[in-house]
Amino acid sequence: MSLPNWQARSRLPGLGDASGHDEVLAWEIAVLRRGGRESETGRRLRACVKSGAIAGFVPAALVFAVYVFEAWEWGMPWLRIASVVAVFAPIAGVLLAGCVEVMVMWSDRVARAWWPLRVIANPLMAGLVGGVVAGIGPGAVGVPVFGSYSGPFLGTPELACACIGAAALVVVPAARRSGVRRIAVALGLATVIAAAMAAVVTPVVVDEAFAQIGDGLQSQGAMIGAVCGAIAGGFLGLYVGLVIVLGRVLDFGWRDRARRIE
Repeated sequence: MSLPNWQARSRLPGLGDASGHDEVLAWEIAVLRRGGRESETGRRLRACVKSGAIAGFVPAALVFAVYVFEAWEWGMPWLRIASVVAVFAPIAGVLLAGCVEVMVMWSDRVARAWWPLRVIANPLMAGLVGGVVAGIGPGAVGVPVFGSYSGPFLGTPELACACIGAAALVVVPAARRSGVRRIAVALGLATVIAAAMAAVVTPVVVDEAFAQIGDGLQSQGAMIGAVCGAIAGGFLGLYVGLVIVLGRVLDFGWRDRARRIE
């Protein structure tokens, strides 16, 4: 009795049976999937680009719209300024989100390796360092560029609200990627603390800086801007790290309470 062609082919030497073909095919598909799977670091960094661009553009666009409304009679080159803001703000947001995310991931790995290192390897320090690094470039570029236009000063409260709003848009997805669940409560507490700190830090960074450089904006603007950007970026990075720390503390306390109830 002869076998059907497909059964005969499946029993040829070196081919094995039909079930063997299925196993080989499944193994090849699994290898392809593992090879094409994006790493955790790559996934988080790619998410930083999206969230950082949104976090940079949205607050800047809102503040710019308010500024245009208040200073329209000055006849400034609004389209040129708008184009600069449209490019500058998303880049600054991506830098903040990316640098802080990298430092938080690094600090978590170091802390898991040896717990005493948590004194320095924690989201607070990670956010501070990442924010300082992220703020140098935008500060060095932003102060000479935007300070070269002849117009009324935007205002310290507006700048503070834009920066904190951008950091809030950065920290929500960043905290979620870090495993924080109670983001709303942590965000509220950190915002209150950050607002109190901003009332002291922002006037020093903005008002005093522009008052000191005066007519030397073109020659000293980049240097002063880099320093101011590092301070402002460190403050915003510290805010992001504070939200993550508070969120983790709240999550730990909630889990501990749930275990006691059980």
